[in-house]
Amino acid sequence: MTNASFPSSPNIRVSSHPLFLEKLSLLRDRSLSPSAVRLLVSQMTSIIAVEATSIQNQLSPVATEGSKTALIVVLRSGLAMADPFLAQLETEENRVVTYHLGLFREKKTLEPVEYYNKLPAKDERIRHAYIVDPLIATGGTAAATIAILQ
Repeated sequence: MTNASFPSSPNIRVSSHPLFLEKLSLLRDRSLSPSAVRLLVSQMTSIIAVEATSIQNQLSPVATEGSKTALIVVLRSGLAMADPFLAQLETEENRVVTYHLGLFREKKTLEPVEYYNKLPAKDERIRHAYIVDPLIATGGTAAATIAILQ
């Protein structure tokens, strides 16, 4: 994984996994059926979930008693990524909580607008959070989600 595309954001990683890149190439086919798109997104999410959790384990391998990992699902597109990510995250040692955040891009300004927020008040037990949203055309939604979380 490399973050060469985001030199000012050291916590952002871009997958260079060959299977991920192959599936990304397949996903660009506009003639795909919705079920084929969901399958590809699920497979790609499984790959990036493994990569992301291996980075988490390198940074902080020991979960503390009562700590949690948060999965932030950006509605609606992120829903397709939730189950594969949860399958990778959930273990007996790792308590995972899922939260939903709804954002859309305003048509004239293209700025992200929040329409739904089920994020908790600050929870000191959350040690890691993963944001899942496959629609990263400009990064505006991802940046807005991070700002909201902060």
